[in-house]
Amino acid sequence: MGRIVRAEWYRLVHGKSFLIALVVLAALIVGSNLMNSSLASLGEESLAKTMDSFTGGLPTFFMAIMAISLAQADRQAGTLKNVVSCGIPRSKVFLGKLVSAFIVTLIIIAVSGVVSYAAALATGASGTIQLADFLPSLLVQTLASLAFTCLFFVLGDSIASQGIAIFVSLALSLLDVAAYAYLGQLIGFDDLGSYAFGTIQAAGTGVQPLQIVVMVVISFVVFTIGRRLFEARDVK
Repeated sequence: MGRIVRAEWYRLVHGKSFLIALVVLAALIVGSNLMNSSLASLGEESLAKTMDSFTGGLPTFFMAIMAISLAQADRQAGTLKNVVSCGIPRSKVFLGKLVSAFIVTLIIIAVSGVVSYAAALATGASGTIQLADFLPSLLVQTLASLAFTCLFFVLGDSIASQGIAIFVSLALSLLDVAAYAYLGQLIGFDDLGSYAFGTIQAAGTGVQPLQIVVMVVISFVVFTIGRRLFEARDVK
């Protein structure tokens, strides 16, 4: 598995696409924060909240793109058969690529956090950080982001078209809370929406342990389905 992770990182670093994505993400976060500050100073609170929501969703958008790109890299390059023929078990190939996607997500979270805080300092919108609240909230948001990444990666590996995979992934990330809530109404469990990945990602320290457990179980099921589909696929 280590060979797969190293190979993916070599491709990411030398392809420069990941670095470009991080620069674009940072620029969008800075621009969004500046616009948000301007709107707030003009009294446009509703628009400022909309812009704030947009800024908060940017990291997930980039996580989806990078996870799907990693999932489809060998397929698009026509090198997947070569990787499998090296004798590396398909399960390790799949896991190595997923671990690479997880590492990318962690870097995106770190860059987003640093740039967002720096932008907030520049605009005077930052407050005092309480580590007792910040660290648990960061941990929960990171776990939810990794759960999203697992879903994005499996979708990217299962759907041949990169464009469709990205569209489906973004739709799910935007609508998962509404979908959970609607399903909860159908089955008579009104609190089901609180178990959506998006709800957990946004809630931070307000999350209950059971929500985390359910999220981890769902992610493991998604991972298992994705791995078995990958192992059963006819590689050409």
